[in-house]
Amino acid sequence: TAFAGSAASVLPVEGGWCAIARLPATRTSDAWAELARDRGVAVQSGDLYEIDVPGCVVVSLLTPEATLARGAASLRELVDTEGP
Repeated sequence: TAFAGSAASVLPVEGGWCAIARLPATRTSDAWAELARDRGVAVQSGDLYEIDVPGCVVVSLLTPEATLARGAASLRELVDTEGP
């Protein structure tokens, strides 16, 4: 996966149009989402979905595969540079 070897991971789901990325709990979900958006990655804070897991952001899966791959790579880079 895009997060292999990273402090980020994707929470398991059984279906849907979104993925939940779990980033290090060193920042709030809102703070991670803002940092991601500052880098051009469109995500939403897990708090908007009442996800009670610190550091989660929600990613739409209704995006072209290449765009999703670039966004995942940017999130990984963000975690690697701004994380723990």
